[in-house]
Amino acid sequence: MHAARVLIAESHDAMRRALRAAVMERVTWGVCAEATTAGETLAKTAELMPDVVLLDIGLPGRDSLELTHELRRIASATKVLVLSVYESTPLAEHFRDAGAHGYLIKSDAGRALGGAIDALLEGRTFFSDHMQRNGAELTGDRRDMPVPVRNRLTEREREVLQLLAGGKSNKEVAVALSISVKTVETHRARIMNKLNLHSMTELVRYAIRNRLIDA
Repeated sequence: MHAARVLIAESHDAMRRALRAAVMERVTWGVCAEATTAGETLAKTAELMPDVVLLDIGLPGRDSLELTHELRRIASATKVLVLSVYESTPLAEHFRDAGAHGYLIKSDAGRALGGAIDALLEGRTFFSDHMQRNGAELTGDRRDMPVPVRNRLTEREREVLQLLAGGKSNKEVAVALSISVKTVETHRARIMNKLNLHSMTELVRYAIRNRLIDA
């Protein structure tokens, strides 16, 4: 059996060094590459086809959910472990739906990273302990779980979300996108439903968290 090859996609130097050290503690694991942007991550994944990608949710250059989905498209055998500072079961669900095999809180990485990678290499999924307590469905094996499309935003919905989260009114969004106010209202309702959001405050937080707008 070959040594497991891990690609570390992390934008912060200190965290990247810590992840490398943790991976290299295992004699059967190795770091095949490192990346600091979404573009580098996609390019190196396509070139090297690593066994596991440790994916920082805050990589610059692309929406993290979209990046996860693209990684799964170009490297279907590669396992994606999302690393996040946000303790959010709904967010973990969105990444699961985008194709991630695991979601680990960065503050838990010191004690849980090894177990998370082990789980992925064994064909299982891994989600942080608090998510296993709050949403047992997240621990299910993805091999028997179809990826729902209802949580994925269309390109137009993403445009509407960005403008709304940036402070535009429905009318201003309609003018910017050359669509009717009624169409904007329809898109807004669909976005809120797909992302399980219940207020503009939650929508803005979602947009900031996923780098759709600047904080």
